[in-house]
Amino acid sequence: MEIIAGFILALTSLLGFNNLQDTEHLASVELGLAEVSPLGEEGGYAVPASGCSYITQLDSHGEICVSDTPLSLELDAFPNPTTYNGSTMLDWTVYGATGCDASDGWSGGKDAGDGSWYQIVNNLTATTTFTLTCYDDVGNSVVDTVTVGVIEPDLSGGVSVSITADPLEVMRGLGTAVLWEVRNATDCTASGGWSGSKNSNTGNHAQFVDNLQSDTTFTITCIDGSGGSATDSVTVTVINNLNSPSVELFADPLVVEYDGSTQLTWFVANSNSCSASNGWSGSKSSSDGQHNQTVNNIIATTTFEITCTDGSDSDYDEVTVFLTYPEPTITATPQVVKPGEDVTIEWDPQAYTDCTLSSNLENDPDFIADGKSANIADTFVVNPTGQTTYSIYCATSGSGAEVDVHVVPVIEET
Repeated sequence: MEIIAGFILALTSLLGFNNLQDTEHLASVELGLAEVSPLGEEGGYAVPASGCSYITQLDSHGEICVSDTPLSLELDAFPNPTTYNGSTMLDWTVYGATGCDASDGWSGGKDAGDGSWYQIVNNLTATTTFTLTCYDDVGNSVVDTVTVGVIEPDLSGGVSVSITADPLEVMRGLGTAVLWEVRNATDCTASGGWSGSKNSNTGNHAQFVDNLQSDTTFTITCIDGSGGSATDSVTVTVINNLNSPSVELFADPLVVEYDGSTQLTWFVANSNSCSASNGWSGSKSSSDGQHNQTVNNIIATTTFEITCTDGSDSDYDEVTVFLTYPEPTITATPQVVKPGEDVTIEWDPQAYTDCTLSSNLENDPDFIADGKSANIADTFVVNPTGQTTYSIYCATSGSGAEVDVHVVPVIEET
């Protein structure tokens, strides 16, 4: 049942309450199907009202400040406790806030948008309290804290490692926090859904991995430097909402030469239209299944984007095709001459347009002549009198080439 603001004011005046925040004994007031109920020490009182779900403040002048979402906050940590020098993931769920600030064991502004947020804190060596304060734009605030304990390290026994993930099931495109606990190791290496060297200090550690597209197994192997090793794995299940549009875009090859081609392949489900943007454009096939298109004449690293929709929901994907250029070249014919003889210098900048030619001669550092450009493949005849190095350099690529011409002195007979 909707209760208009004037009726709420009449109700509070009748009960003798000028400020809902000051009511010590008002637990709930039932009026038919409508109910006024406390949101807790910081959150005000929930009242169904016209066009709004909650009352967040009623001041002494009877002015009602309303919000569609009550100000609420919940802060938690996992794992808790953690091991010495280990990590924990702080997880907070907030609604109705315009800002959040951290204090005590962490600091700075934190995400305040409606929903759940996380931050991994590493290298904990003592029990630590983390505090988060969130507030709205009408002066209300809510505070929550969590204290993370630290377990002293057990250095007995050999190397060991265990791994888990939170959450173990995610929607396609979302991520998970991979958490591992290691003891007595000198090095840890990841494989499967992640890679590289990982923190091997005794304790708990964490790393967030995002954009999971399919079921993924994360494996970690730790060694102790004396032949001992331990391995553990965890699999994260990826759930695809079969009722929502989905699209995945791929390119083959991902690296092409200048003016080259690639084939774009996209897989579509539950869509009635798809549109391309950035490196390509126009409407694309949206029927369920696989579709292909060849893109030619690629002359720069290019990102291709596609968005598919069913009219109410949409999905997006992108792929970047990288460009590789042939290296610029420069040659000399012949490379061994007598002083003053002709040498033909030939250069090719390939696709680059910011190239320069030079030599190591103090009196002739720039050997371009007759209006010839280093940015166009061409030739030029020089007459070196001593050993000379001729070079081409292209700034965009940071690449170049050089060639030496050797001048053989003429020995006169005596």
